[in-house]
Amino acid sequence: MKSRLGFAIAIHTDPDILVVDEALSVGDETFANKCIDRMRDFQEQGKTIFFVSHATGQIRQFCNKAVWVQYGEMKQFGEMKDVVKSYAEFVNQYKNLTKDEQIEYKDKMVGIQMEESQHLDLPKEKINMNSVAIGTLLFLFMMFGIVFQIFSL
Repeated sequence: MKSRLGFAIAIHTDPDILVVDEALSVGDETFANKCIDRMRDFQEQGKTIFFVSHATGQIRQFCNKAVWVQYGEMKQFGEMKDVVKSYAEFVNQYKNLTKDEQIEYKDKMVGIQMEESQHLDLPKEKINMNSVAIGTLLFLFMMFGIVFQIFSL
């Protein structure tokens, strides 16, 4: 019900960009079809929709382009039919693995993901101590004002 409510609120705020992340996987088919119809209305208005799902049927029903992201890596981008076909082939191969092979694969992929994240060259931001000092003073003055207001009541 939370997912339904969240989707209903999102589409009634008339956003320019709509992100739907697995929201349709929790509802019944009637709910999912209503949501897809409403998202089609958004498409016709030229709005941007990011539809995140593992449900290949819903992706086929709604999308024209697709991105397959696996363990933080973009595996494929392109026409929906091509990407969904590749993804479905992967899922079938994965399902044919033994439980131990599936666990081994997951562990390997998580290990690669962790290793790659360790090598990210993120910019080192320098802290401006003047800004920190001014912010701290403003915070203290605000707190003093609140305390003064409470005790003057």
